[in-house]
Amino acid sequence: MDMPTGQDVGAGAAGGGLAALMSMLMGKGNDPFKQGKKYLDQGYDPYINQGKQIDPSLMDEFMKLMNDPGGVMGKIGAGFKESPGYQFQLQQGQNAANNAAAAGGMAGSAENQQSANAVSQGLANQDYYKYLNSAMDLYGKGLKGNQDFSDRGAKAGMSKADRMSSMAYENAGNKNAANSDMWSNIMKMIAGNGGNGSGGGGSGGSGDIMSMFMKMMMGA
Repeated sequence: MDMPTGQDVGAGAAGGGLAALMSMLMGKGNDPFKQGKKYLDQGYDPYINQGKQIDPSLMDEFMKLMNDPGGVMGKIGAGFKESPGYQFQLQQGQNAANNAAAAGGMAGSAENQQSANAVSQGLANQDYYKYLNSAMDLYGKGLKGNQDFSDRGAKAGMSKADRMSSMAYENAGNKNAANSDMWSNIMKMIAGNGGNGSGGGGSGGSGDIMSMFMKMMMGA
């Protein structure tokens, strides 16, 4: 709840005495700190929460890379499939090896078979490592993307904390100023009402007003 200013209190007193004043003190108002926090929550929390969600899995991946890099590569390599052009390259390579063997009069020989196997193995390795390099590159980009989300969440958290601290400091200063102004006007109002109802033994003097005011403040 916003604390009324001195001008608000003065206006309340003029408009209806103690009842108007108490209505003002206990009435409506939006706490500016809470309102500001609401906007900060809306602006920063989505990024903070993203970072919190990603951090555990990101840490797990980094630990796997540190403790068992071969296991990470093996897991990625397990998804290997021949590239679309592998069979064509294999056929071309084996044909070339067979033609060379035939030209040398060694077609069908053990040497011919060994040469064809070497071509096949070489192309298979080439295809596999091409896949592995591409997959590891994508894996690295995925880690970097998660790291960026984590960093953004951390920065959002620090920025929000700084803004909250500044808002709290400013709000405390505003409330202190408002309190001082408000209580000064309350005392003036009570003092001003002291002579209005004192004559003829009637109630409503400053003592009665102060008593009523304190009871309302204490919840009596």
